[in-house]
Amino acid sequence: MEQKLNALQQAMAAKSGKTVVVKAEDLTEDGRDWAETFFEPQIGESYTIKFLMNLTPLDNLVHRNMYNKLPDPKRKGKTFNYVSSNSSSTCKALELFFVLFELKKGGNLLAEQKIEKYLGRRQQGASLVQILSSPNKADIGKIRIYAFPNSGEKATIANLINEKQNPTKTQIDNGYEVEDIFQLTPTSVMVIECAEGIYNGNKGRDLSKSVWGKKEIGMRIYDGVEGDENRNLVYEFKEGDVNPETFAFTPEAEPHFLKAIELLQAKDIDIVSQFAFKTAETEGISEETAKYVAATFDKVAEVVPIIRDAKTIGEIEAKLSTTANNSDSNSDVETIGDAKAEDILKESIPELDGSVNSGEPVQPQEESKPAQTVDDILSGNM
Repeated sequence: MEQKLNALQQAMAAKSGKTVVVKAEDLTEDGRDWAETFFEPQIGESYTIKFLMNLTPLDNLVHRNMYNKLPDPKRKGKTFNYVSSNSSSTCKALELFFVLFELKKGGNLLAEQKIEKYLGRRQQGASLVQILSSPNKADIGKIRIYAFPNSGEKATIANLINEKQNPTKTQIDNGYEVEDIFQLTPTSVMVIECAEGIYNGNKGRDLSKSVWGKKEIGMRIYDGVEGDENRNLVYEFKEGDVNPETFAFTPEAEPHFLKAIELLQAKDIDIVSQFAFKTAETEGISEETAKYVAATFDKVAEVVPIIRDAKTIGEIEAKLSTTANNSDSNSDVETIGDAKAEDILKESIPELDGSVNSGEPVQPQEESKPAQTVDDILSGNM
C-alpha cells in the first residue's frame, strides 16, 4: 500500500507546477472493444468530463503526429497509420518529407504531388478523463483516453485546455489564472456539447459550443462494477486531501487514492500502449503491441524508398500493387479476427481516422501559404 501511494505522490510532485504545451497504433489487442479505451462524444449529446493525471512518465497531455496516408505495401489500395517520432533522424517518413519539400521549393511538381498524396499528417493530443455526466448512465464514472486535434481549425478542445494551462498576458491581466486541471482534487471540468455540423456537404462533430463549467469537481470513486447504472458515489476528492508541500494524503482520503491508482493504471487506458509514439522496445507494452509496432516500422521502411525514387505517381502505385499481391494476407499482426486492425480502429474510433464523417467538422480547404520555418512546414503544408 505504501509503495503504491509513494508512486502516486512522486507523480504528483514531478508534475506539480509543470508547464504544459498543448497546441502543436493502432490498438492491437484481439477482440478489443475500443469503447473501453477511448471517450468519444456522440452527436446531439452533452457530457461533463474531468481531466486526470497520467501516472506514466509521459506528460498529462500527450502529443502525437500520425501519418495517415502512407500506402500499405501489404494490402492493395489501403493506407496505414504510423505514429512518428517527430524527428527526421529516427522517422523515415519525416526525413522523406524534408527531401521532397526541398525539391518542391525548386519547382518539382512530382515532389509536391508525393507530399500531397502520401505524407498527410494528423496532429493529436490525448489525456485521461473521467466521465462525470453522460446521456448514458452506464458511462458515468468511467475513465478513458480522450484524443483530439491539437492544431488547426479543429483544435477546439486543445484551445480550451490551453486557456487554463497557458493563459496569455492579456488574459492574466483580465483575471485568468494558470490552473492544473489534471489534479485529482477539485479542478475546473469541461462541458462537452457535441452537435452536428455540415461542412462542404459532409457531416461531422461540431464541438465549438463546449466550455469550462462553473464548478470545480474532484475525481470520483464509485462502488460496484464499471458500466452498472446503479453504482453509488463512494468518495469525491476535495481540497485538503493532499498536502501541496509534501504530497501526503489525509487518513480519510488515503484508501481512495489507492483505488484511484488502480483505476488510473488500468491496461486498457495505458496512454503509452494505446496512443503515444513507441518502438517495439518501449518498456511495458505487450508482446502483441510490440509486434504490431515493429511491423508498422517495417512497412514505413519498405514504402518510403518506393515513394522517394519513383519517377511518377503511377510507378508508385504499380510497385505497391505488386508488393501487396505477393504479401501474406493472414499475418497475425495485421488481422484481428477476420478484419484488419486499421479498419477496426477507423470504424470504432472515427475521430482518430481522418475520414470526412469523423471527429469534429471538416473545414473548407484553404490555400497553403509558403512555409518560412520548420514549424511552418510541418503545420502548414501537411
